[in-house]
Amino acid sequence: MTNHFPEDLFSYYKSKPDMFAFCINRRMHIICYAIAAVAMLLMLFPGLVPLKGIVVRLIAFAGLLYAGLTISLGGREWRSIASGGRITAIAVKHFARPMNHAVPGGSEDRRILSMFAGRNWAALASEPSERGNPLHLHVHEDVVGRTFYLQLCRRMEAGLLPTGVSEVASISAQEYTLHYDDIKAIK
Repeated sequence: MTNHFPEDLFSYYKSKPDMFAFCINRRMHIICYAIAAVAMLLMLFPGLVPLKGIVVRLIAFAGLLYAGLTISLGGREWRSIASGGRITAIAVKHFARPMNHAVPGGSEDRRILSMFAGRNWAALASEPSERGNPLHLHVHEDVVGRTFYLQLCRRMEAGLLPTGVSEVASISAQEYTLHYDDIKAIK
């Protein structure tokens, strides 16, 4: 099934640099630099804490490792340029139908896709879910900008990452308030 849809919500954000930015979470970096500084201090001067030197050094090493990995690999987040709000993943719903052996684009896929296209969020929330099945609904939220971003994704083969099978639906302004409870019910 070839499509022209974004691969996932993060690909959608990347494709719209005028609307979204991948930013460093400065607060997280400052906290991690502080943890790294304290850890280095404890590694150099373990006598500052009333424990055995080797125990203090092991704990300090673990703190330094955590801080270093978080600084280098984490601490980045997607933000909306318009609102400045952080975009967070709030739900991934795995639909009970279609089952793993179902053909991509089959009748169950089309039924879920038509609910999504019709923006019937209450029906999507009430659909039964079962972890591990191939069709997923990913929901992200920008609380500050009062916007939801939703996309249906499908895992085409076992072991592969899911790919988008729908456009990204953006729910904001009055629609955000109107559909807030229905979208928050998606689990």
